[in-house]
Amino acid sequence: MPSPFGGLNMLGNALRVFQRGLEVTGHNIANVNTPGYSRQRMELGTNRPDTVFGNRPYLVGTGVNVQTISRARSLFLDRQANNATSEFGRYETLAMNLQQVEGAFPEPGDNGISAALNKFFDAWSALASNPNDPAARLQVQSAGQSLTMRVRNTFAALDSQGTEVKREITATFDQIDGLTAHIAQLNEEIVARQAGGGIANDLLDARDAAIAELSGLIPVQTYAQPDGMMTVYSGERLLVPGSQSIPIPRTYNAANLTLSDRQLTSSVGSGRLAGLMQTLHSVQTYQSRLDDLANQMRTEINAVHRTGTTVGGATGIDFFNAPNPQTGAVDFALSAEVASDPANIIAGASGAAGDGSIALTLSRMRGQDLAGLGGKSFGAFYTELVSQVGRDSAYYAASLDSQGAVLDQIDQQRQAVIGVNLDDEMTQMMQYQRSYQAAARALSVMDEVAEDLVNMLR
Repeated sequence: MPSPFGGLNMLGNALRVFQRGLEVTGHNIANVNTPGYSRQRMELGTNRPDTVFGNRPYLVGTGVNVQTISRARSLFLDRQANNATSEFGRYETLAMNLQQVEGAFPEPGDNGISAALNKFFDAWSALASNPNDPAARLQVQSAGQSLTMRVRNTFAALDSQGTEVKREITATFDQIDGLTAHIAQLNEEIVARQAGGGIANDLLDARDAAIAELSGLIPVQTYAQPDGMMTVYSGERLLVPGSQSIPIPRTYNAANLTLSDRQLTSSVGSGRLAGLMQTLHSVQTYQSRLDDLANQMRTEINAVHRTGTTVGGATGIDFFNAPNPQTGAVDFALSAEVASDPANIIAGASGAAGDGSIALTLSRMRGQDLAGLGGKSFGAFYTELVSQVGRDSAYYAASLDSQGAVLDQIDQQRQAVIGVNLDDEMTQMMQYQRSYQAAARALSVMDEVAEDLVNMLR
């Protein structure tokens, strides 16, 4: 039957419930600036009522209890945010790295390959006009050395950037493995906490934050299991099946954006890892174009130069070094003969005084379209390469701005769901405070009633 003692128990329990509500609200306020924190709410429910028998049976309430402490979360927005973060990571990496790649091409300007090409052909034109002038030959030698040096330096700068990108790819693999191991550990802790009837909201937030960080590195798909585990995939590759993680393979194809192991070849379409792989492929493509330029200059210039005769009567001399097979831009240089003595620079076919026919032919190659360069001249081919670098950098910089706006919009929508609003929390705190005060007052009255009853029994 109902009694003052039942009322004491009911109101004492209410005090504990309202105190817990104040603690939950305080926890929200304390974490208002914590990244990844999800606002928590205490869900209340009524206790099972007691049956009281009088003239007829009827039910009497027995107070309140805490059903659960829930997190404010939207799985749809979480997935949208992870996808947008992954794309943002790719564009950010590409924009930053390709901006650095642009620095390897100081164009337009006096220090670039384009200016060196013009000076090179200008020097041949001057030699054609004055084939007996030693100073003109010296100018051709100097212009050739400057051109080859700038091609080598540009190639070396790209090679250095490619090496650094490879280091970053390795570091990103390590980050991915570290995050998947952390997610697996959190899976185990969450299941253990929930199995004992506990609430693991803060651990769930930590896991969501780790997944969000992982999505910035690679594309991520997640599937919640009934026991509280979170299974994590990247495309068709399983990374976290439960309380254990699977290391990501380290064999990659930058051109195809794929990762491979003995069982599976999977694609990497977004994230920082994809951005790094695309950067590496772009750098290798630019290097390949420089190789084509250097090799074609060797082929075309040497083919004309070796047909002429020096003043001393020597023939068959290459102007540029001619390794077999051709090695591209990495060691592009003057031939040993030309580098050691400007007299080995050939001006005419006959070698006779005043014969500048070879120099004239070489000077006219400035605008000659070459099949080996796709029907373009040396200058046009190089200008197209520089333009491609600029276009790629500008495209990904613009894409980064657009994706950043998309990510900001999704983040604002998520914060409207999971974020802590201090005004709402203060209102909630006042509500629990007033409820606590009212329950304390009622408890005091119920205590007086119980004391009166005990005194009556005495």
